[in-house]
Amino acid sequence: EESHVGSASHSSALTAGDCLRCLFGGGFGSRTAGSGGPVVVAMVGDGINDAPALALADLGIAVGAGTEVAMDCADVVLTRSTLFDVLALTDLARATMLRIRLNFVWAFGYNLVAIVVASGALYPVLQFQLPPLAAGISMVCSSLAVLGCSLSLRMWRKPSFATG
Repeated sequence: EESHVGSASHSSALTAGDCLRCLFGGGFGSRTAGSGGPVVVAMVGDGINDAPALALADLGIAVGAGTEVAMDCADVVLTRSTLFDVLALTDLARATMLRIRLNFVWAFGYNLVAIVVASGALYPVLQFQLPPLAAGISMVCSSLAVLGCSLSLRMWRKPSFATG
């Protein structure tokens, strides 16, 4: 999958007006990709001259050495002023989305099986019915499994980037 960034080679020479024109179309291209879907715009800046663009972007990222205005209007504030932290941010976002998907699949599958067993649908075949106490405990176990999967995100480590 290929993504395009409008005029990335000239990004350091952009003014706030250029960024606004890019966000609303008529600048570097429209807000829809050539292959169909909408384009998500992320803006990284320090707020010196780009606070309006940070506020209007789909994802505004302010760097730590930026102005107070940038930190107020941005969606994410990075504590250090390195672009490697933007890469770390995207890696953390991907890891978080993976955890969300895993939690959804786990909870859906577990509840699908548990509801069938707890409702007694298997009683005619296996002559087994889950007691209400066991059904309640199984729901607690389901919640604890999702919680444990979510807490495993704490083991995420910032990736090391080669700077050479």
